[in-house]
Amino acid sequence: MIRLSVNVNKVATLRNSRGGRVPSVLDAVRTIVEAGAPGITVHPRADARHVTTQDVLDVAAALQPLRGRVEYNIEGDIRPGLMELVHQVKPDQCTLVPVTLASPVAAPVYAIVPPARPGNAPALVAEVPAPEPAESPERYGPAQWMKTFKTQLRREVGLDELLGDNPMIPQDRGQIEVEWELVQDTPNVEGKQKRNGALRQGTLDGDTRAVVRRFEIYDYTGAYDPVTNQALCADLTCTAPSAGELGDFVSAQMTAANVRVPSLTVTKVGSGDVSSSDRSISCGSKCSAFESDGALIVLTASANSGSAFRRWTGACDGPDPICRVGINEHADVAATFAQIFNLSVSKSKSGSVSADQAGVEQTLNCGGTCSVKYAAGSVVTLTAVPAPGKQFVNWSGGPCDKSAVAVCTVLITRDTSIQPNFTK
Repeated sequence: MIRLSVNVNKVATLRNSRGGRVPSVLDAVRTIVEAGAPGITVHPRADARHVTTQDVLDVAAALQPLRGRVEYNIEGDIRPGLMELVHQVKPDQCTLVPVTLASPVAAPVYAIVPPARPGNAPALVAEVPAPEPAESPERYGPAQWMKTFKTQLRREVGLDELLGDNPMIPQDRGQIEVEWELVQDTPNVEGKQKRNGALRQGTLDGDTRAVVRRFEIYDYTGAYDPVTNQALCADLTCTAPSAGELGDFVSAQMTAANVRVPSLTVTKVGSGDVSSSDRSISCGSKCSAFESDGALIVLTASANSGSAFRRWTGACDGPDPICRVGINEHADVAATFAQIFNLSVSKSKSGSVSADQAGVEQTLNCGGTCSVKYAAGSVVTLTAVPAPGKQFVNWSGGPCDKSAVAVCTVLITRDTSIQPNFTK
């Protein structure tokens, strides 16, 4: 029977509170083993507030060469995720322990705030009550430190994704929204607004579909007023813990708010501009805009000199330069413009040539019109028709040079000249 098994959860807790990889759980395991301890214990929780699933796997790999000399023990509450991990790792021992459900956690309430002015971004507000209420109306409740991480995603988030070891959950230092804030339920005094928690508010990006936050709660271990129970922070502002005021990590709560942001983004390929009927888009320069929910936006594509409009893709589709977009969430529209090239056919009295599609300004029918502008990428089919008593011989120049077939297909990538030859 193992007489000593060292639990490395606190090392992971310290690392998680700092962000990054220091102190290292694996370095701690190596130090403990080198010191002679015959066992290592980890306790992965569903909220990943201590060791993560990856930590459990990394420690297992580090201890594999020491099997038989150092025992690996995984402990935790009975839940499907833990049982699957135990079956995967196959530790020397698995210790099942009850989980305490009374730990205080952040419970934010989300709401969308419409923009104060049309065209501005809406905001998402999260009201976070103090995790623990006061014992009586005239006293302050227990104080806790709260740290908040935040990210915006371009897709909706499902409830099953809100797990602490999911890489999608924000928990890196670069994703900290508020480093530290003291939250404490306050006395409900008549005539004075009760401020009993925290407020998180930020504008939404146009293509945001979900805002994900991780709220971490830590014990406050500083002084309290003996009468009111108000926290008496050493810095007098309670904006960050001073020495001796930051206690143990208590809980982590992963939350997400799936949102709709009525907005429009236009992208362009090639040389041209896109404008909207409400003047919110002038792309050119302004290619994104927040719109009113339910608005109908009319977009017009205008090619620059030497180019032609080809088609819309995205929320608009097709070659018509005028497009109508109904806005009830974020919409993406792309306009493609192409360079113009000349397709020229030599005129002949012995026959004519027609094209199966119109050019940018007119239709080729040579007989009469023998040079027409087409957008790059156009595929034009030419058909040579001999005059009465004449016969088509072949083509000269272009992609059908020397072909005796009266139908010629031309892919427009440059100025192209072609000549039909008929019998004289």
